[in-house]
Amino acid sequence: MFYMKDVSEWMLNKLPYQILWLDMKGRIFFANEAVCQNLGYSQREMINMSIFDINPQLTHKQWFRDWGLVQEKKQNYFQTVHRKKNDNLVRVEIHSIFFSNIRKELVCIIIRNLEESNYYHELLQQAQHIASLGAWVWDVENNDITASNEAKAIFGVEDGRHLHPMYLADRFTETNYEIVRENLRKSMQKEFSFDLTLPFLDMNGEQKWLRMTIKSIYKNNKLNKLLGVYQDVSKQKEQEQSLELYRLTINNTQDMIYWLDTTGRIANVNDAVCKTLGYEYEELIGKTIFDIDMHFQAKNWDRHWEEIKRKKTFGFLSDHFRKNKTVMPVEVHVNYLAYAGKEYNCAIIRDITHFKKRELKLNKSIRELYSDKAKIEAQNEYLLQERAMPNSIIGQSRKHQVLCNQIDQVAPFDTTVFINGESGTGKELIADAVHKKSRRQNKPLIKVNCATLPKELIESALFGHEKGSFTGASQQKIGYFELANEGSILLDEIGELPIDLQPKLLRVIQEGSFQRVGGGKDIEVDVRIIAATNRNLEKMVEEGTFREDLYYRLNVFPVKTIPLRDRKEDIPLLVQHFIHKYAQRMGKSFIEIAPNSLQKLNEYSFPGNIRELENIIERAMILSEPPVLEIGEWLNLGVRSGAIQEHHKIVSFDEAQRQHILKALQKTGWRVSGVQGAAAILEINPKTLFAKMKKLGINRKKFFNL
Repeated sequence: MFYMKDVSEWMLNKLPYQILWLDMKGRIFFANEAVCQNLGYSQREMINMSIFDINPQLTHKQWFRDWGLVQEKKQNYFQTVHRKKNDNLVRVEIHSIFFSNIRKELVCIIIRNLEESNYYHELLQQAQHIASLGAWVWDVENNDITASNEAKAIFGVEDGRHLHPMYLADRFTETNYEIVRENLRKSMQKEFSFDLTLPFLDMNGEQKWLRMTIKSIYKNNKLNKLLGVYQDVSKQKEQEQSLELYRLTINNTQDMIYWLDTTGRIANVNDAVCKTLGYEYEELIGKTIFDIDMHFQAKNWDRHWEEIKRKKTFGFLSDHFRKNKTVMPVEVHVNYLAYAGKEYNCAIIRDITHFKKRELKLNKSIRELYSDKAKIEAQNEYLLQERAMPNSIIGQSRKHQVLCNQIDQVAPFDTTVFINGESGTGKELIADAVHKKSRRQNKPLIKVNCATLPKELIESALFGHEKGSFTGASQQKIGYFELANEGSILLDEIGELPIDLQPKLLRVIQEGSFQRVGGGKDIEVDVRIIAATNRNLEKMVEEGTFREDLYYRLNVFPVKTIPLRDRKEDIPLLVQHFIHKYAQRMGKSFIEIAPNSLQKLNEYSFPGNIRELENIIERAMILSEPPVLEIGEWLNLGVRSGAIQEHHKIVSFDEAQRQHILKALQKTGWRVSGVQGAAAILEINPKTLFAKMKKLGINRKKFFNL
């Protein structure tokens, strides 16, 4: 029986481990000094906090699921992130242990910072603060041994001379003493080091474990000194025994656990896997995940493995085959492990058949409406494709795959990326993907649209300003570049950046520093720059409206987006994505799109690209009734691809001008002036364009039919 009053608060505060006690609601019941010091809070502050205040990734749903898991298994291990008081994030490893008595249930979590320590660092800290670690030096020339008090205390001696291994024979078994003697002989014959962990008897005759590290130092080919370190590692041995107990617990848990190597082959399983799937242990070892999971295919494994390595841990739903070929719905939680020089995917599987039965019962009426085998197979195929889609970049065409490969190639490096392409082709999504796949993924991606910032304020927005630097600057302001420090910054519509501001941007790229407006101090930043535009910067360089040196600094790794008209194979996937996106918002569920409507989309040239397709699908969902999505005659097919353009008839000069102006106005949403207006696209004066529109009878009310 566990009682909090039996635990010495002093002992908990003096332990070097970070320890939190939490109740069922996630409220912090106790925080020791180590965790407070690490997170930057006082103990008084932490008592008024909950686990959700320090774990930004944790939801209430996940907490209650984790609570149930540790309540059932009594302990649990996992990795997550904690947020310090200064908002910095640190990755940690959690060991949670469940305790209860008649009136109270608590979870004790022991925290280890993964980014600030490794095995040898932790060993050193334990030796300094916890373990009985003692050092001694034998000066061979003077035959004198100098030893620390800790070294003497381990063996209960007062004279350091008694710490020489040759004097400790009675503390070791005969076999172990011979091992020490042989290694010591080698050290005294040549420069040699050894590190042994052996059982020994303490002052009371009880067996403990000793780590003995000895190094010989030679001077002029003659033994000069012998350095030794003794450490009582009995607690570590106890932990190893606890680990064996933990392994036994894993092997007897009701959840299925198996370990896969990098090729998807099964390396080990617990008893629950054999019992649930109906196999003998020997039958499963050597099989692959493709033999038992109906959704996995060998051709997709490499991509799945890379996702495991990148995310470290994540979950999903799937279906497993039993030995008798029946299908079992499962919840899968995968974890990346590296052990003994090899990499593994440790998958924890839970049978969710009863949950699925409940779900099937609730959706019985829907299943009866769509029982046709061909439709079910088509729907399953879509779900598989959707699950394989990386992030929000959707597509399966060859050109799309080339684009994804470019992202994968450049993302791991800090290289400047230049994204160029038409409006609506997903330049911002590409920037998101580059950032999320980079080493900066846990840092911010700051997005700046240069076209929307007023010219007189864009320098302040990018680089910040000091208080009083200009009228209205009532306080200091941090710019976007400082906010993006250690992360990435997307400079969208970079072609709209004023030419007089371009040298300052060039300096940031070249030197990694800048000055705030009104400031005289250089501010250094580490920022990855991603630039995007739909304009022709090479032409702007020729015209003198964009600096040539800045262009070459930005154009290190160019990425060209693909117009939707050049990747028509991706239209069905995009349609399904947008249907899913708006379904819950509108309260409508569409299973498929009418074939003739899909044909209309394939014939359309999409001058507005994916953004225009999304608008079309949203409008179609409003006008259609489930379960089939239909696109009516309201879709303007005046701009088509293929043979229709080949037979385009010759018109008069005025009519050609009229159609050309209409296309520019449709592209800009009938905006005439401004940097993104039709006049800028047509490269004429806005007043001239207004005059031509009046002459040619172009009136918004007449042509705007939405």
